[in-house]
Parts: sequence; structure tokens; C-alpha cells
Amino acid sequence: MIKDYIERQGQPIDSSLISIKRAKSFIEALHHSPYAELVEARRREDNGLEEFIIVSVEVEVGQYPKHDIRPREPIGIGFSEKDKTYPEVVSLRDDFPAVSHLNLRDEEFPRSLCLYQEPWPEIKLQWTGMLFLERIRRGGLLCQLCPSSIGEISVLSLFYLSRTYTLSSLQT
Repeated sequence: MIKDYIERQGQPIDSSLISIKRAKSFIEALHHSPYAELVEARRREDNGLEEFIIVSVEVEVGQYPKHDIRPREPIGIGFSEKDKTYPEVVSLRDDFPAVSHLNLRDEEFPRSLCLYQEPWPEIKLQWTGMLFLERIRRGGLLCQLCPSSIGEISVLSLFYLSRTYTLSSLQT
């Protein structure tokens, strides 16, 4: 199933041939990160230029995870030259669990990871390959702090709080 999905993402190419600006930024971040490695790059042009990057990412997993999130996960990231929406991030594991923070898709697999609550026009103004890679790495932890479970507080704002709060204090 996952193999078929990957094959639909186009032909393998050398990562030096990546031409979409955000995909190039992400590849550059991979070169500077000890937590992720490039597995493969692909390109297709049937619906405008799209590039697909496959990586192996060391993700942050809690000591007692509720779901089968592994310390190293195979991840696929789809970039579109049109740049009208977030790059799509999918787990390339057939048995990736149905965690609470997934994007709805026509197909159940591969599962599409929801990494942002803010609209793309706001995100893309400050988007960098390195910040995106770190968001992927920490995605499992961010999902546990999803605003749907703690009210209206922004997930990103939790990073900037100078004090430690319990979830119960955030709900009041």
C-alpha cells in the first residue's frame, strides 16, 4: 500500500535537482540536522510541478507513549510549486496508529499528519525548512497539546510561555 503511494509520487531524482523553493530549504535543513536523513527525492509534473521528499526522522517520543510512535519514523513530505497549502506530511508506515491529530484524506493510508492549526497564509510568511523539520520531529508531542483538548490556547504559544502550567490550569 505505502509502496504504491510512493510510486505515484513520480520518478526518483537526485536531491540536487530539487527545484521547488520550500523543498530546497527542507533538503538544506536535512544536511544540517543530526536527527533526520534523506532517503529519496521524487518528482512528478502531471498536475503542475510537485516534489516528494522521503526521510527517516528521529522523533521525540514520550517515556510512556499512548500510541505506537517509534523513535525513528519514515516520513514523506509533498511540496507543490503552486504553494497554495501546507506541504503534506505523511507517515510511510503501514501500521501508523490513528492518532488524534491527522488530516482527513480520501485514503486512510498513508496517514497525513496535521502539524499546524494556523492557516497557511500566516504560516508561510515565517516558514523555513529547519523549523518545519523540527515541527515534524515534535509533532507527536504537539498533538497532545492540541487546542481541541485544551481550549483556545495556541500550540505555538506554549513554546513561549516562561512558566510551567498544568493542563488543568490551561483549561480554566
